Amino acid sequence: MLDAKRIKTVDEIECLKAANSMTEAAMDAAIRAIRPGIRECEVLAIAWQTMTALGSEWTQCSNIVASGP
Repeated sequence: MLDAKRIKTVDEIECLKAANSMTEAAMDAAIRAIRPGIRECEVLAIAWQTMTALGSEWTQCSNIVASGP
C-alpha cells in the first residue's frame, strides 16, 4: 500500500496543486490581516473564509493560528 501512495496520478497532482494554492492564498490573507489588536480568532476567520471562498470544504486553519510556546 505504501508503494501505491508514492505514485500520484495526474488528477491527484492537480488536486495537490489546487490545495496548495488555496493554502497559500489563505496564509497571505491571514498575514496581511495581522496588526496590533487583532485577535487570533479574527485571523483564523480570515484564513478560513479565504479557503472557503476558493472551494475548500474543510480546513486545518485552526492549527496554524496560535500564539505562545
